[in-house]
Amino acid sequence: MSHIHHALVLNLHQPPNNLDDLLAEHEWEVKEILFALDRMPRACWDYEDLARVHLSMSGSLLETLGSQTFQEKMYGTVKVGDLLWHLQNEKIFNILGTGYYHPVFPLTPEADWDAQTKRWQGIGKHLFWRENFQGFWPPEMGFCMEMIPHLVKYGYLDTHGAHGRVKVHTGAWNTEDHYGDDFTQWSGTPEQKEAHARVKEVSAAFHKLQAEVEALPDDPNVMQAEHQINEAQWRLLRAETSCNFYWAQAWVPRVHEDLDACQWHLMEAERVL
Repeated sequence: MSHIHHALVLNLHQPPNNLDDLLAEHEWEVKEILFALDRMPRACWDYEDLARVHLSMSGSLLETLGSQTFQEKMYGTVKVGDLLWHLQNEKIFNILGTGYYHPVFPLTPEADWDAQTKRWQGIGKHLFWRENFQGFWPPEMGFCMEMIPHLVKYGYLDTHGAHGRVKVHTGAWNTEDHYGDDFTQWSGTPEQKEAHARVKEVSAAFHKLQAEVEALPDDPNVMQAEHQINEAQWRLLRAETSCNFYWAQAWVPRVHEDLDACQWHLMEAERVL
């Protein structure tokens, strides 16, 4: 008899700083979000022999939940530290890797894929106390064939092996108004297209300077430049957050704000050299 494998996946994401922003203006929304998160382990705890959940949590969400300051703000509502501890139960939860800032990978410069994945692995290992994450959830379900070697490189495809050949169509989730195969949700308007073009331009400049700095011998100026490179990188990666593009004119300015900051740090790196 052949075996059928079915994976139930819960994908959880909050844009950077969004819970803190909501807390200041709509506190009840944050409480409802946390109650929903806290309900997962509580509902499954007595069913360790049956319950199996694949759980994907973006790095920006984990960053907030892991913040001691945020945890203190929510004390009396949900014990966020306890929530993270309960999600470590490997009998119930299989934590999936994903992109730290929830980028649409096929729309993101490929040179940034490694950093998005490695940065998520860093916070995942820290909060969930494990070294390996079997499985990967592509943010916004955005997938292309070029991602397969990338996932093999990071180990999420080493359990069942690969047999035969398949062709996976490029695409993401869709609705009656949006077709996922052309990523219209994130790239259809002139503002979105302009922002994507600038991300590619700034990313190329970043990687060029990063390679130049890495090739230099260590000295105090190089160390200062490396610090500026690191400051530039996380702002570049944050600019690639899918929400910044999805909410079009309302959120696209966030892309440019982070890219402006990224370019400033790149100029500072060049100045100290």
